Amino acid sequence: MCEKPRVGAVNRGDDHLSMATPAEELSPEKKKELITRNLQEVLGEDRLEALLKEGHRVRIYWGTATTGKPHVAYYVGVTKISDFLKAGCEECKRT
Repeated sequence: MCEKPRVGAVNRGDDHLSMATPAEELSPEKKKELITRNLQEVLGEDRLEALLKEGHRVRIYWGTATTGKPHVAYYVGVTKISDFLKAGCEECKRT
């Protein structure tokens, strides 16, 4: 049985992305892997690849409307936001 890394642990395996690796050191391919992993559909994938190869920071916005008390399902979105931030994405701030 595989042992899951602890939160904050560094995993140096080639097939995993380390939490300790700064986004600036990631290749465009690794950034794309983080941005698109665990997604059912990716729209504009060719444009995303071009932006990453040109060195642009991808801007993200995550909108949600809480209709009740927060519960464990909100964690799903938080994990995706974590992937975006690890890949060096910039958050869009609402004004």
